[in-house]
Amino acid sequence: MTEDAAIYNSRITKGYIEFLKREYPEIELETLLHYAEMPVYAVDDEAHWFTQRQVDRFHDILVEKTGNPHIARDVGRFAASSDAMGVAKKYTLGLVRLSTAYLLMARLYPMISRGADITSRKLASNKIELVVTPRPGVQEKLYQCENRMGTFEALARFFTDKFATIEHPECFHSGAKACRYIVSWEKTPSSLWKMARNYAILCGVLLTGASLFFWHVEVSIAIAEIFAFTVLALSVYADNLEKQELAKTLEQQGDTAKKLLDEMNIRYNNALLVEEIGRATSEVLEVDQLLEDVMAVISKRLDFDRGVIWLANQENEKLIYKAGYGYSAEEEKVLKKAEFHLDNPDSKGFAVQAFKQQKGFLLDDVEIMKDDLSIKSFELISQFNATSIICVPLVYKGRSLGVLVVDNVETKRSLTQSDMNLLMGVASQTSVSIVNARSFQEVQNSERKYRELVENANSIIMRVDPEFRVTFFNEFAQNFFGYKEGDIIGRNVHETLFSSKARAGLNLYRLFKNMREKPQSLLVAEGECTRHDGRQVIVAWTFKPVFKNTDQEIQQILCIGNDVTELKKAADANRALEIKLQQAQKMEAIGTLAGGIAHDFNNILTAIIGYAEIAKLRLPGESRARESLEEVLRASDRAKDLVGQILSFSRQGQQQLLPAQIGPIVKEALKLLRASLPSTIQINQDIDPDAGVVKADPTQIHQVLMNLCTNALHAMQERGGILTVSLRNWSVDEAFAFRYPGLEPGKYVRLQVQDTGYGIAPEVLDRIFEPYFTTKKTGEGTGLGLAVVHGIVKSHGGVITVSSNREDGTAFDVFLPAIEGDELPVLEPSEDLPRGDERILFVDDEQALVHLGKEMLEFLGYTVNGCSSSLEALQLFRSRPNDFDLVITDLTMPHLTGEGLAQEVLSMREDIPIILCTGFKQKMTERYAAEIGLQALLIKPLRIKEMADTVRRVLDNARLLDAHPKA
Repeated sequence: MTEDAAIYNSRITKGYIEFLKREYPEIELETLLHYAEMPVYAVDDEAHWFTQRQVDRFHDILVEKTGNPHIARDVGRFAASSDAMGVAKKYTLGLVRLSTAYLLMARLYPMISRGADITSRKLASNKIELVVTPRPGVQEKLYQCENRMGTFEALARFFTDKFATIEHPECFHSGAKACRYIVSWEKTPSSLWKMARNYAILCGVLLTGASLFFWHVEVSIAIAEIFAFTVLALSVYADNLEKQELAKTLEQQGDTAKKLLDEMNIRYNNALLVEEIGRATSEVLEVDQLLEDVMAVISKRLDFDRGVIWLANQENEKLIYKAGYGYSAEEEKVLKKAEFHLDNPDSKGFAVQAFKQQKGFLLDDVEIMKDDLSIKSFELISQFNATSIICVPLVYKGRSLGVLVVDNVETKRSLTQSDMNLLMGVASQTSVSIVNARSFQEVQNSERKYRELVENANSIIMRVDPEFRVTFFNEFAQNFFGYKEGDIIGRNVHETLFSSKARAGLNLYRLFKNMREKPQSLLVAEGECTRHDGRQVIVAWTFKPVFKNTDQEIQQILCIGNDVTELKKAADANRALEIKLQQAQKMEAIGTLAGGIAHDFNNILTAIIGYAEIAKLRLPGESRARESLEEVLRASDRAKDLVGQILSFSRQGQQQLLPAQIGPIVKEALKLLRASLPSTIQINQDIDPDAGVVKADPTQIHQVLMNLCTNALHAMQERGGILTVSLRNWSVDEAFAFRYPGLEPGKYVRLQVQDTGYGIAPEVLDRIFEPYFTTKKTGEGTGLGLAVVHGIVKSHGGVITVSSNREDGTAFDVFLPAIEGDELPVLEPSEDLPRGDERILFVDDEQALVHLGKEMLEFLGYTVNGCSSSLEALQLFRSRPNDFDLVITDLTMPHLTGEGLAQEVLSMREDIPIILCTGFKQKMTERYAAEIGLQALLIKPLRIKEMADTVRRVLDNARLLDAHPKA
């Protein structure tokens, strides 16, 4: 339980206040309550509870002001004559028997405190044990134990006019688990005299009986008469005392009954208030009349002299008088003129603060609290002679609507927190009714505007019943579709407006089913509709169910449509352009990636090829290791071709179309494929050895064949089949060329790849060459293979065609123009590697390639300095510019590129020959290299033969220029 928990009833504090008024009248009560942060109205309200912190502060200031450290016990004893105990005292008096009151203390104590639990046990007819256990989290103080002891003492005084005797053997504040009290009390005088009477009867009977044995009968009779008179006297006196005690009790019960009847009347009036407020707010749908009725009910059922309601205006700038009671005509005029401005941030008016803070205010004494009020508020209150006021906000779902204010003038009754709580409930119900009334008025206005809007809208608006017959057709719809209202009402939309082609998207049977499953959702559909003249138009529809009742039974369907025929055409055109743009962006991204891969891969291949060649050259001719190195070099050549394919795909490779025969390329590709084929697929090849010569890039032709074969193998992987590859000469006449756009009559070499797979569906056959289009499952294809094939064939001046059906499979025909002469370039016989003894500076940012370059050049006889940093190489050259005959540098390096290094070197020595190496030719061409003063460009991966020839040629040219300088 936290320190802020409200656990002590205001009756306890009120008992203190009454005690102070009698015993310490000189003490200012307002000072005490202000220090304890206890409002006066809260102390007077029996429904209010205070926190541990508040009662602690109240006790501390009380001890300081009175100088009495045991005042808590004195106040507890004072409770016997205090009205502060309220219902607890009434309940106790109603029990009559004191022992019963103590035994039921567990039920009485929670009326004044929620901080502890009490158990009771009867020890004797006038002795009770009470055990008080503080609840978890309650930080009870010692003074509260003392106050409790005083209360237990005073409880007996209700019956005996004397305090009870208290024994306190165990105390929670001394380390025990609970406080244990032994309470005993004196018996009432009437009960004592009754006890004396009973003893007298007993003694008389015994003495009379004994006298019969010792004295005469006359003596026994005399003794009996004496005791009879004594018993009679005692009985009369005891009865008289009991009657006096009973009369006193009845008098107290009469006061209690009157108070209980008053409480019953208040509760009855409150119940009628709730009923009448509810009836008024449910029946009245006009705001001003509603507020008049609410004021009338409050005036009739609640004990307030006056009341008024202010509502915020439409702009929420000020509060305006709306209804009230208890005011004269002149006073009501003043209220109507009074305005509380809500847009003033410095306003301290109680009504404005209640409105903004959305909480009630109880001004128990206006004079005391006038410093906290605005000047305008205080003047208005003074003008109406108000002394105490309650102001509560009218709030609906977090939005303030106005304020309700009441006060008393004639009755002078103190206003309490309970009054404010009751008014908060009235205000809440009134707020809901105000919003309902306004909403009803808005609905009426909205319906009127809706009728005007529907009839004059520039959209198709119609309604259909569950049988899909038209029940409403606005004027725009009549003009758009060409139907008069009388011609369309009652007819089925599936037979009139929705064409057969449109029913797939505008099937109201399916829409009706979806509406039942999701009644609150809007359904949107688009499709072709038919005008009365037969013309087809595209309409975008929004469908909304109209319910008949709360059972969600659909009465009609509201259909709102817009003509999007032209918009649809424009959107299709824009979509096509967007697709092309996206494809271009994708290709650009792939090209950038391909360039990076080519550069890094060529560096790797340079090391593999270079070391393999050096190792091969150093082995004797009959060594079996040379054969292994030959395989390494052949595999490296295929890897080099693969890099070329990547660059070709990304359109960044340097395409070199040279006369070539296709047959060897086809055979090499099929050889590679056959090793990876499953046993269920057979390869048939029909290669004409006399097939003509074409201008082609062998790497790209190899890629075309591999892509086509891969697609064919994928089509046959489930059930197997036959892959047939044929190559032959082909003459194209005008009739054949007419069937295939792009073909011109003439001689071609036709490459055909045919499979017996599942074929390609006719509806997608025209799209198979589009980038990113694929018929394969997700993850099995990129949709780029055939697009690349198409691009390569087109760049070779050729044409590719496709034919397919589900039974026979698919066939791709590639037509490449044959060239005249059928002569292939003659390769010069290989010569020995040219050598030299010049000095060379070799630069590359990869240490492995520096080591390789140095070893290759030293193998050729040159003196080599190697650097893996362009900055280090520049520093070396700057310190020894004349010690080098040639510089060989990589292009792509950190800090300083090969091009930048070349410029720096040439600035120091313009006659030095420079060879630039790169793994990605797109970034550097021979022409550009020559323009910036470079003598040669080597493309990675480097072969020793190419390196030897280029180095020798550059050095010889430089020597020639030195011997014959330009004039």
